[in-house]
Amino acid sequence: MVHDVTIIMGSTYVLVHGGWHGGWCWTPVARRLKERGHRVYAPTLAGHGPDAERAGITHADCVASVARYIEERNLREIVLVGHSFGGSILTQLAPWMPDRIRGLVFWSAFVLAHGESVADGVPSELGARLLEGVDATPDRTAPMPWELWSTAFMQDASDETARMIHGLLSPQPIQPILDKLDQRAFYDLRFPSGFVSCRQDLSLGQPSWHERFGRRLGPHRHVEIEGSHESCFTRPIELADAILEATPAS
Repeated sequence: MVHDVTIIMGSTYVLVHGGWHGGWCWTPVARRLKERGHRVYAPTLAGHGPDAERAGITHADCVASVARYIEERNLREIVLVGHSFGGSILTQLAPWMPDRIRGLVFWSAFVLAHGESVADGVPSELGARLLEGVDATPDRTAPMPWELWSTAFMQDASDETARMIHGLLSPQPIQPILDKLDQRAFYDLRFPSGFVSCRQDLSLGQPSWHERFGRRLGPHRHVEIEGSHESCFTRPIELADAILEATPAS
């Protein structure tokens, strides 16, 4: 509708990546959002991305790194977008700076209950596969297993493309996934929210991301598209358009 398009024209989007990723993963999506007239920022979380110091990084460090990024650029009227692990960043960051946040969009993302960790939101078998070998690493990080990546996270890409992106991933600091989060402020404030889900997202199995987490948002816009958990690479145009559609009007 024209009314909704007018509201979201020229919005400021801050895109928060998931685990193992960095701000670089949003490049194709950001290009589409910019083409449609929006300002786009994609920070890399503390302890993530190539050459980052990962030892001792906590969930709070990740949140603080995005807060600093926003404050240093004096960004306001922000639509925060979070993917996967990034959803847990949104629910902690928005109450930190509510005067700067216009709305939230979760894309296949964790919306945790009070006192939960990201690890609590992951099926036990998947969690065991992701955390395997962590204690043997000096900085307590976990690599992304190729078999899991190729069959459940990015199974809609060619083998060549999946391997290329897999090669860009960084080991995941494990403490941010284990930290229990105080979610009371997030649920008390009830930010205007949207949720984007992908029909071929196999990463958590069943129930779907939206069924697991979207219902916790209360009234919200839900947009569903084709694609896997890594649609930022395989369907960036459709994902960007879905993010715009899911953006709260106010």
